[in-house]
Amino acid sequence: MKYDSSRKIKIRAIIEIAGKPKEYIENAIKLLVDKLKTEKDIIVLENEIFDAKKLVDEGSIYTIFAELVIDLKDVLSLSKFCFDYTPSSVEILEPEQLKLDAPSATSFINDLLSRLHETDMVLKNIRAEHQVLNINATTLLKNFIMISLRDKERTLQEISDYIGISQDQLKPFINSMLDSNIISEVNDKYRLIR
Repeated sequence: MKYDSSRKIKIRAIIEIAGKPKEYIENAIKLLVDKLKTEKDIIVLENEIFDAKKLVDEGSIYTIFAELVIDLKDVLSLSKFCFDYTPSSVEILEPEQLKLDAPSATSFINDLLSRLHETDMVLKNIRAEHQVLNINATTLLKNFIMISLRDKERTLQEISDYIGISQDQLKPFINSMLDSNIISEVNDKYRLIR
């Protein structure tokens, strides 16, 4: 497909996906490119999907990427593409200079701010959920420790074996429970205070 000069922006973009198994990310990148081809303000002129590669430091994680040449309607379409598809890089091929009138610049900035606020809200919700999960996990772990000490005194190693959590990870919780007088320690054995 030739470059349509009535369209405003031509870009080269790289979109990357990482994950496992290998077949999943290979299918995901194909679906993503197919979805791009159906977008209203996007014309995919060229696309090449490269072979998936195993990430050396990550063990069983693979990465795959597609290089695309795309025609976009305007700067707003470019920003929408960037937010929706999060390419790892974008190179503007044409035109050499972008000119924005005030209404287009305003729309671009407001779209950017809207997306940033949306991302901020998602992050705040994730942080709140994470905090609740931490509180619940801490309570659950302390309950497991108390259950392990319900019938008899145990060493840290015995508690670790009983619960299935390493001694190093248990130690801060044990110390907190000692400080709160929930448990006591005598001769390297812990017991529940009744």
